[in-house]
Amino acid sequence: MNRLLVGVVVAMTAALLAGCHSEIGDDLQELEYPLPNDLNVDDPGAESTLFDNGNRNGVENGGTSPTVVFQQNAMVTSIMDYHWNNGNGQAPGTIALRSSDGTTYGPWAVTTRPGQGGVPNAYWDAYPNIVIPAGTYTVIDSDPATWAQNAESGGKGMVIISGSLQ
Repeated sequence: MNRLLVGVVVAMTAALLAGCHSEIGDDLQELEYPLPNDLNVDDPGAESTLFDNGNRNGVENGGTSPTVVFQQNAMVTSIMDYHWNNGNGQAPGTIALRSSDGTTYGPWAVTTRPGQGGVPNAYWDAYPNIVIPAGTYTVIDSDPATWAQNAESGGKGMVIISGSLQ
């Protein structure tokens, strides 16, 4: 439901910015939309960002694997790693999660999106759609040599994990 709501809001915003506000603008004033609850990770089942160590500062290659802790089971719907690679991006690879007990979830093949300035294959997106048990995990990227990192990420590869707590 939240993805649908966000999609509607994005489409309306795009239309408004494109100058097509006459029909959509009138409808928007008449409708009331509840705000998405995407920051409330205490609400089981609510889609949210479960982990995010990214930032908007300049990056370098060579990210090391960050550690993620899920205090309870988590339905992981997406994992995004960032591969700036000096403005070259990187051919798609895989992303996995390795539990502290050695169990590996994945690897999952990624699809890619362009990054800042149109850099090809900068965003690596995996869509596991799997429940991961509560615990401590290491994010495994198949190409750590091009995984973006900086001082603010503590040298850790930049990753965003989305999903919902179970």
